Amino acid sequence: MIHEKFRSAPGEYSIWLPCLVLAIVLTFTFSPYIFDGKTFLPSDLFDTMTSPSNAEYKPPQAQNHYIFDGLAQAYPYKILTQQALRDGNLAYWNPHILAGYPQYAESLANNFDIFNLLLLWFNPLDTILLQTILELFVAGIGMVLLLRFFGVNRLVNIAFAGAYMLNTMFITSAHYRCTIASFCWMPFVVLMLLRFYHYGNKENLLFASMFLALSFLGGNFQTSFFAAAIVSVVLIGYPSKQQEHSLFARCGFVILVGLLSFVLSAVMWLPSLELLFQTLFHGGSLNSTNVYDEYTIRQRILSLPLLITFVFPGITGNAQSFNLKKIAGVDIMNFSGAIGYLPMLFAIWGSYRLWKSKHLRPFILLILGSILLPIATPLFAILYHRFFIVASFAMCIIGAVTFHSFVDNSTTRREFRSYFRWTNIFFASMTVLLLIACGYLALMHDSVYPRIVKYVAGMIPGSAFGTGNESWMYGRIEKTLQYYSLTSLGLWIPIVAAVVLAVLLSSYSNGRTSKRTLRMLIVPFSLIGLVVFTFDWLPALDQKKFPIYPDNKIVQYLREDTLHGRYATWRDGSKDPYLMPENNSVVYGLNDIHGYETLSVRSMSIFFRKMVHTDTLDLRLLGLANVRYVLTGKREVTSSNLRKLYSADSMTIYENLRALPRAYFAFKSKVVPSDKEASAELLRPDFDGSTALFTSENPPDNLESVSSGQAKLAFGRSENELVSINAVTDSKCILILTDTYYPGWKCYVNGLQRNCYRVNQFMRGVVLEPGKSEVVFRFEPDIFKAGAGLTAVGILFTIGGIVFSRRKKGSVL
Repeated sequence: MIHEKFRSAPGEYSIWLPCLVLAIVLTFTFSPYIFDGKTFLPSDLFDTMTSPSNAEYKPPQAQNHYIFDGLAQAYPYKILTQQALRDGNLAYWNPHILAGYPQYAESLANNFDIFNLLLLWFNPLDTILLQTILELFVAGIGMVLLLRFFGVNRLVNIAFAGAYMLNTMFITSAHYRCTIASFCWMPFVVLMLLRFYHYGNKENLLFASMFLALSFLGGNFQTSFFAAAIVSVVLIGYPSKQQEHSLFARCGFVILVGLLSFVLSAVMWLPSLELLFQTLFHGGSLNSTNVYDEYTIRQRILSLPLLITFVFPGITGNAQSFNLKKIAGVDIMNFSGAIGYLPMLFAIWGSYRLWKSKHLRPFILLILGSILLPIATPLFAILYHRFFIVASFAMCIIGAVTFHSFVDNSTTRREFRSYFRWTNIFFASMTVLLLIACGYLALMHDSVYPRIVKYVAGMIPGSAFGTGNESWMYGRIEKTLQYYSLTSLGLWIPIVAAVVLAVLLSSYSNGRTSKRTLRMLIVPFSLIGLVVFTFDWLPALDQKKFPIYPDNKIVQYLREDTLHGRYATWRDGSKDPYLMPENNSVVYGLNDIHGYETLSVRSMSIFFRKMVHTDTLDLRLLGLANVRYVLTGKREVTSSNLRKLYSADSMTIYENLRALPRAYFAFKSKVVPSDKEASAELLRPDFDGSTALFTSENPPDNLESVSSGQAKLAFGRSENELVSINAVTDSKCILILTDTYYPGWKCYVNGLQRNCYRVNQFMRGVVLEPGKSEVVFRFEPDIFKAGAGLTAVGILFTIGGIVFSRRKKGSVL
């Protein structure tokens, strides 16, 4: 069979040329950011389409609104991570959202990505850019090494390694960070596994575990599952050259690599699992914008023709136009994974042609599974279409091996002709239909335009950024019509490049083109479509015109009280654009009671969302959590418990007259059986916080001795992981800090550790005796220490295993 030739003779060529070419491709692709100081985070969207910034930066515009989370989540994450690294405290707390949040445990933030070390020298914005470029380069180098192991020719290697490096799942999720930071290591993981089966050296399993741990540290729960799936399929299905391994032994290898990788990355895993546990079983909220309540049969059927985007990612629209993927109800970013015409062409044929090759069958199974599982099974709710990254990875391998054989083997070329004929018919038909569609839109522009306007008008109320930015929404109509025109470079360059490649393949098969010419030309024409998509997808924004998180009067006013008062926004969804987007409080150093995280722990924000209608404003309930300020836009406010403080930039700040201080004393207490009863107490209209509410799981002792009295307090220090309060009381009482309770917070009174209780469902409390007390709340999570210790043990074990293995080989020789 074709592949046996490769297995007996892995490539021996130098990788310097492939790495140099990939570096040049990346430098050219990211040149606006490297040399011109542009940013690909959507600052234009933030500045012109969210209040209060849009009062100064207008009109509404966004080169790519799909990547808003890059600015709203990834950038704030990096600010906190940088502070933690420079403080030498990786167990860091975020006090600016949800009345406090264990940010170090949120795996979506990829806090432990090895490339976060760049934050020690660069600002967060530059770091995100450098991380993206470096991780893409790592992905390319890894694929070069892996394809060399398969014996793929050096020039062919460049084309297919470049296809993996610039696959569109990496590009569309660049702002998320997790997919790139995780899967840039997968070629190295698989290479080590194949080397183990080929040479029999157990140290390769240790190296595979190290790279898999790096993948875990850079990713989140989802990408870690994807990586583990690849490892499992390869270890179970790939044949061994040195000795035959039973299924039991292979399962043992999976457990060994998986367990060691888990130990090596336990510093991330243990805190993240604790956060997941707290979210799922202790009143938190699991949030995701990509989990459909029902992925319908219609959507699944419509997903199948959309797989053409693996070849031509821009055929359904670009970032500025209305995207046709919406018709199938699929997420525009997640339903991605294009590797280009040539890699996809040979990956499909190779999956059929090489099925009997035991060496390649695991990768063919990965292709089939990664496409069918999210489309055809209920697992979509867990996998999403992000699972396509597995398909992109495996397709680059199968495609490269198949194309290498096509170039070198005349028998393969003969077998390819029939398949090539049918694909050319399909490709030509698609191109003709696209030409007809573009021609129709050009000829019927005046009649088509008003119909689209009517359709868009109905979309605006449900659009994330449509309300308040209607001119931008309507402006996208003309951009859509321009994109589907005969002069659209983003649409037609990849198709023209595919035509050139098809002509080259035909010419080579007929002997009219030399092997060297073919290999030389496939590199630029294979990658040009992916480069064009990258240019089209990632905006290149002038930071002087659209600064990152510009200052404004509303922020300046709120900064005057960043210690004693939180704020909440109250938006009219039918009139207001976004008001103070969630998580921007991190950047501005403010304290928002809300905040968007995938895993949100028990807090007043979550409780309010579950128990109170979203279009109401329960000032008593919010006031219990120290919400002193209420921010509105066009909504009319008439409550007697709100006092107008300040107006600027189309926004108004009101004072909540029912807000309690951030910390206060309670001289009465009540114990209820469970959180259900505690929720009922909190919802009572007369509950004002003067009674400390505990559940029977862990109430303080001798509560009956608590009586009314007088006391005063003053904040000493208020830092992310430390809050100190000086208190004086004439009787026993309970000091309540309205910050969110979470395991890991410890309390010290006059230097001695005391119980830190969960009070009023989600707050922290400590019992104080009469007299002066210096109270210190300190975030010292034991789970992080356990994870760090386990990781240290894993590192020592791995290094020791590698040294022992090499010494043993040396003694044998």
